[in-house]
Amino acid sequence: MIALAASGKIIAGLGLALALSLGANAWQLYRAGVVSGEAAGAAERQQLADDNSDLRVREAVSLTLAGQAADDNAGLIAQLDAIAERSRQVRIVYRAAAAAAPLAVGCAPGPERMDAVNQGLGPKAAP
Repeated sequence: MIALAASGKIIAGLGLALALSLGANAWQLYRAGVVSGEAAGAAERQQLADDNSDLRVREAVSLTLAGQAADDNAGLIAQLDAIAERSRQVRIVYRAAAAAAPLAVGCAPGPERMDAVNQGLGPKAAP
């Protein structure tokens, strides 16, 4: 009976050691997973930070280009307005020249009309 009690103590001790070993292994496995997850999370956070930085740079470039486009558009509109005003002046000069010298039926415009149009456009006569 003493041998049975001693072997029961040995079996109980070995069972306890096995249970502690399994618990320690499970804890190490859990910690390895946590550490791996933390490393993966840190890498993902760094990737997101890099992506955000890239997006901020692209936003700054886009805003600069949009501002430049707005300035260019304003300049183009001003140029178109100047062209439209010049065209209006030419039509007025041409109408006045056409009213002063009406054409006969089947007749093409003469040099006087074209000189009046050219004068309205702004070129200077050669000396």
